[in-house]
Amino acid sequence: RMKKETAESLIFHFKNYNENIKFQYIFKFIDLISDRLYSLMMERFHDYSQDLSGAMSLTAVKQVDKEQMFSSLRDVESGLNALSDRIAEYQKQVNMNFAPA
Repeated sequence: RMKKETAESLIFHFKNYNENIKFQYIFKFIDLISDRLYSLMMERFHDYSQDLSGAMSLTAVKQVDKEQMFSSLRDVESGLNALSDRIAEYQKQVNMNFAPA
């Protein structure tokens, strides 16, 4: 009987330890990583918008060729789409790895 109670007690303590690690460390770590990723993505979106603004001012001031402008805009669009896909992929991975059991 003592052996059974000891085994149950150990299992309980290991599960409790696992939950404590999850809430005290892993979730905080995930929050820090997600904040950092968010700030990096916002910086990149800002850079894209600056590039787009610069391109628009060039067309207004210097009348850049339309095909060159469309090509530049397509490049920006493809970059934004790729970035959006990466963000969605990260969200899926976070949701799959840390979904409540």
